[in-house]
Amino acid sequence: MKKYKPNELPCLTEQYETWLQQRPLDGVKIFDATPLFHNTLSKFIPLLAGGAELTVGIHDRFNHDPEIAALLKKIGIPVAYNDFYGSDEDIVLDCAAIHSQKSPAYGFVELTRSGEHVFARSEKPCISVDRSVIKYFEDSLGTADGLMRALENLNIPVAGKKIVLFGYGKVGSGIAHRLIRENASLTVVEDLRQIVPVGAARWIDFRQKELLEIAASKADIIITSTGVPGIICKNYNSKIFTESSALLINMGAEDEFGECIKATRALNQKYPLNFMLSEPTRLRYLDATFALHNESALILLDNPTPEPGLHKTSDKIESRLIWQTLGKSIIREEAAAFLNRHQQKNMEAFKNVQPAD
Repeated sequence: MKKYKPNELPCLTEQYETWLQQRPLDGVKIFDATPLFHNTLSKFIPLLAGGAELTVGIHDRFNHDPEIAALLKKIGIPVAYNDFYGSDEDIVLDCAAIHSQKSPAYGFVELTRSGEHVFARSEKPCISVDRSVIKYFEDSLGTADGLMRALENLNIPVAGKKIVLFGYGKVGSGIAHRLIRENASLTVVEDLRQIVPVGAARWIDFRQKELLEIAASKADIIITSTGVPGIICKNYNSKIFTESSALLINMGAEDEFGECIKATRALNQKYPLNFMLSEPTRLRYLDATFALHNESALILLDNPTPEPGLHKTSDKIESRLIWQTLGKSIIREEAAAFLNRHQQKNMEAFKNVQPAD
């Protein structure tokens, strides 16, 4: 089993030490559906230290490490497979709203943007971790790092390759920045009414279908990172993608190509490419996100009757975790550079983030 250095998980370490003393989750039934890999164990340790009665959910939507599932069962932690309707959970720590049909006593904490549209209509409250500056550390920095490690694992170079990237949000902007750094010839497809084109890339508005399809037909690699399921099949000529020699890569939480493109046509069967790795996103990038996902459960416990639908997480909690990352994490310089690079874009979200008391 891999061992992590303290500077790879400073937020989770402090959470564990604090919760071991305070036991804020004593007797609370937590159902955690975070994609299960070796580094996910580091997320569970503070929950257990805090007294939670933990059940881990595994589902077919995402890959998981079967050895880790077996380990959890061996040490007595229940593992539920495709259990979407349980009735006795207090809090569900969800991912991509896969367990939105559950009815936890206090509510949900959602990990990704792809689940927000579901929980916006929920009869239960849901705190969205995606609505945070911290999520950029994982989505923008960590996912790009995971993509590059997966491509390297497959011996697929990007330098000099023609790459078409759909989406320039949290995930896409990080991938774009990394691909340009790796000397790829990059074309970004986005809604140019919402995005100001920057950097050494060619930009195409997603409505310019003729230009887009020409670029896609000439591409070596096509990557989706829009956060919109089935966006390719819904909007474009599928033959451009199925008959092209380009490698197809989905980096969204859900299948962004759609049913008109067979799973066998894309790398890793249309699952996010970094999920082919034993550590899809390195813990150093997940540390603050995992800690925020865990700690947002306390918001629900402290306010057991919030309004249904989506809620932002706590600025105070996020502030503390950001400053722990900038002060103690192995990615502190990378995170600081990221925040500086996107300072204008994120100023509104970051304006209240000050060192915690």
